[in-house]
Amino acid sequence: MWIIKDFESILLVALYNLHLIAINERRQETEFFHENEIIDFINKHFDALCYFKQRRNFAKPMPDQLKQCFQNTEIFKKGQQEYWGLVKYENPLLTHVATRNVLNK
Repeated sequence: MWIIKDFESILLVALYNLHLIAINERRQETEFFHENEIIDFINKHFDALCYFKQRRNFAKPMPDQLKQCFQNTEIFKKGQQEYWGLVKYENPLLTHVATRNVLNK
């Protein structure tokens, strides 16, 4: 089992999956509202995304430890208002997450 160990990677995987869901539903979205879509996705899939952390729900507004991750402009891009997306929509387990040694097997 792969375990994601940092918040930046959790956001990356969440945004990538939200993008795949949008494609599957034939929507054109590449940016997602952090207060609803991103936090709701993380809370719904917390056990899979945050296996290393004690179960909890992230509150709205978005906690600072997650907001700080968006400062990495090599990975995340800001859309209008509080919408966020990824610079590149590539499988994060094959690119970012695996190369940063943030996974445990």
